[in-house]
Amino acid sequence: MTEESRLEVWIACGGNENGTFSWKVKQQLPNENDEDSRTRQDYTFQRCMISEGYRYTGDCSSKYMQARPLCGAP
Repeated sequence: MTEESRLEVWIACGGNENGTFSWKVKQQLPNENDEDSRTRQDYTFQRCMISEGYRYTGDCSSKYMQARPLCGAP
């Protein structure tokens, strides 16, 4: 896999072209507060990356991280 193909997947999953991720206020749903929108978009991004075969290799020991898709939460 090349750096370019990794970036293509990143962008297709909702990441920014510069390799970062930020929530998109325009994708906020009606009656959804900012934090819920950020979380929903972040989890959708994580699930997309997982579906593309990527795996998180960081620390999943905290309850906060265990609640995230990248650490196995649904």
